[in-house]
Amino acid sequence: GMVGALSIVRFRTAVKEAIDIVYMFWAIATGIAIGAGFYFIASVSCVGIGLIIYAMSKLTSNENAFVLVVTADGSAAQSEIEGAFKNKVKRSQFKAKSNHQGCSEYTYEVRLQKNNSSFTEELSKVAGVQAVSLVGFKTQNYL
Repeated sequence: GMVGALSIVRFRTAVKEAIDIVYMFWAIATGIAIGAGFYFIASVSCVGIGLIIYAMSKLTSNENAFVLVVTADGSAAQSEIEGAFKNKVKRSQFKAKSNHQGCSEYTYEVRLQKNNSSFTEELSKVAGVQAVSLVGFKTQNYL
């Protein structure tokens, strides 16, 4: 019944997030249960599923994902750059290195805690670092 009800609902854009689909099926199931007169089942499942979704949202990590691009001249070694931000990030992964006109550009994926606003300023103080770019991107939902 729920799949048939969802097939007649036309969305103008594709549903991309898994959590949105969970909410839609939850609302449809609750509506069908209430329409059929199963108020107790609808109430218990509504509270139960709500608590599960709330608990899962609290269990997901509280970190932000960024792409870090560091441009440095020949005097700055990759180990010095990584050493400067190792204690500031929760996780980091080296992605790419490119050389052009005597400079090296290092690209990392880093995970920062929320209160790390001075991260780029501190990293730009490393000897040989010319520019630091920090670009945020949205990761997939864990739910």
